[in-house]
Amino acid sequence: MTPGGYLLDKAEELEYQLFYWRDNNEEVDFVMTHGEKLIAVEVKSRRRQLNSGMNTFHEKFHPQHSIVVGGKAIPLEMFFNGDLSRLL
Repeated sequence: MTPGGYLLDKAEELEYQLFYWRDNNEEVDFVMTHGEKLIAVEVKSRRRQLNSGMNTFHEKFHPQHSIVVGGKAIPLEMFFNGDLSRLL
């Protein structure tokens, strides 16, 4: 399963909305909303570097949480086994 597929599966279960955000060349892979809460999720492979989209998104929208999954950040296994409801 991919992180995107996992987030889509959990969206209905945990009653949150899931979006992709882009502004010019800035982007965030997944934005989760639940009521007034906003969480930014960036997914990285070994080849992809962290772009400035997460910083721009954070400055504009002030999410409660910003997480990076994969690469040298949160390992995929830990992300899949974690409890997303604690972020919402």
